Amino acid sequence: MYTFVEMSYIVSRLYNRMNCVYLISGDTDIPAKEFNKYYCPAINRAIANDGQFVLGDDRGLELMAQIHLANRRVPNNRVTIYHLHDRVYNGNTALYPTIGRFTSHQEMTTAMIEASGHDIAFTGGHPQRRSKMCEVCSTFTVM
Repeated sequence: MYTFVEMSYIVSRLYNRMNCVYLISGDTDIPAKEFNKYYCPAINRAIANDGQFVLGDDRGLELMAQIHLANRRVPNNRVTIYHLHDRVYNGNTALYPTIGRFTSHQEMTTAMIEASGHDIAFTGGHPQRRSKMCEVCSTFTVM
């Protein structure tokens, strides 16, 4: 028998999986060539499947992903930018809504994992599992 909190968590995870919410993450210092080779095709497939996206506001990968989503004209109701403290450091706050005031990267990452059902993440061209927490909280799907 599950408690109300456990059932709420299970239902929210199933809802996110059915609605294809993707967390875009990976190395901050990824070269543009690798981003174009590995991330763009996966992101484009998610866009074609009416996917929604959550990502941080870090430079590098996350900023490239924000620019790619904007260039593909993904509507603002399908993208949410997460940030630390009281403001976005890298990104276009006029284009996409934000969720912030997290006090640590772990807190922010946990919130993004909980908001998503799938990951788009690579390291050196290989799918990336970011942490044990990610494996527990999110279905790993690289399209």
